[in-house]
Amino acid sequence: MKKLFAILLAVMMLLAMTGCGKGDQEKTPAPDVLVVDAESKVVRLSNFLGKPVVINIWASWCEPCKAEMSGFQQQFEAVGDQVQFMMINVTDGENETMESARAFIEAEGFTFPVYYDVLSNAVMNLGVQTLPTTIFVDAEGNIVAQYSELVTAQMLQDGIDMIYKGE
Repeated sequence: MKKLFAILLAVMMLLAMTGCGKGDQEKTPAPDVLVVDAESKVVRLSNFLGKPVVINIWASWCEPCKAEMSGFQQQFEAVGDQVQFMMINVTDGENETMESARAFIEAEGFTFPVYYDVLSNAVMNLGVQTLPTTIFVDAEGNIVAQYSELVTAQMLQDGIDMIYKGE
């Protein structure tokens, strides 16, 4: 029984870690998510319909999340006007607060847009189970790729290439 459990656990972990294909998976409509910005104004994913969106779910206590942030900053600087970045902090009020997340972002000098999932709406609606999670949404509002692991620079570039062809 323990062996069966271990096999099932390994399969589930493998499935979670291989969530991103090279564009060969079917597009899935992205659920709308509700987060707040630094001024506590409500922002929805649907506000960005018509523009490709890179969503990254992260926390400042998450080492893999922190390790990938500079790559997101570089891509934001390269395509930030053409691709919307939604860096969504898992703000549970205990392990992470808006203040602790802001302090991390400020200390590192990141300038990409940061949003706060104070109601766990993004985590629940997007089915996030692992941090970090990165989701690529095309301009029509479809999820075209998702990674549930640390995103390398190449993985990030590949995801952006799937949703944005450059103009």
